[in-house]
Amino acid sequence: MARGPKNHKGGASLRPATETIIPTPGFTVRGSAGRGRGLYTEVPRRQGEELFVVEGKVHTGAYDDDAQVGPTWFGAGHQRWVEPAESNLGRFINHACEPNAAVKDFVHVVAAREIHAGEEITIDYALTEEDPFWSMECRCGAPSCRRTIRAAARFGAPQAR
Repeated sequence: MARGPKNHKGGASLRPATETIIPTPGFTVRGSAGRGRGLYTEVPRRQGEELFVVEGKVHTGAYDDDAQVGPTWFGAGHQRWVEPAESNLGRFINHACEPNAAVKDFVHVVAAREIHAGEEITIDYALTEEDPFWSMECRCGAPSCRRTIRAAARFGAPQAR
């Protein structure tokens, strides 16, 4: 199976920081400080509100220390990922150690707290991945930043570390 960069959730080097308007009302993709592009809401979002569903091609493959997967893939179960479609909002969501959104049932992105208009929407990548070999450097800048993100299924919930 063809694989992409090891740090499959993206990063500044993978996406230019130019503003992009995507065809989904209420959302904008634009530059995100030190992280390439990010997904922003144009309207306030309520805690628990579904923001979008990750839709795209499903990939499967064994975990191993040479496995490298796509830069925007979401873990969708054991040895299974969803590669968001080109127009899907999941391609643009960044990681934060103190995220304002969460992924439920592998593909439903929901507001974890109230999100203000103009705020970047972020998730904790550790909670979307179970590949024991996956990790990436974190540049979120949060006071509680873990510096390195690893799959929570393998290493325990991030809050427990």
